[in-house]
Amino acid sequence: MIENFVKDIRNRSLRVTVLGSGYVGLPTAALFADAGFHVTAVDIRAEVVKAINSGLTSINKPELKEFISRNVDAGRLRASLNSDENLNQADAVIISVQTPIYKNKHQNNKK
Repeated sequence: MIENFVKDIRNRSLRVTVLGSGYVGLPTAALFADAGFHVTAVDIRAEVVKAINSGLTSINKPELKEFISRNVDAGRLRASLNSDENLNQADAVIISVQTPIYKNKHQNNKK
């Protein structure tokens, strides 16, 4: 089984799902897609999903828009609101969601 996983990585046939399309998740998804993997970026915000699928982003990071646009056009990157469907189809999952913390650096679990 691990041999097949390694083979899928080498062949870039691994299906990656990134949960969270913010300042960390979206660049991560775009870079994996640019490396040749098929990536689905999942987010709960419809406007973020729509922007990504249009090759756009509101995140101001150097070259990110170009990475997104190039990989959406190539069919390696797409975004979705549906985590269940994409988790079931993923070979690998990266979780990149915000963890709210207080000023004293303790986690805020009240969200």
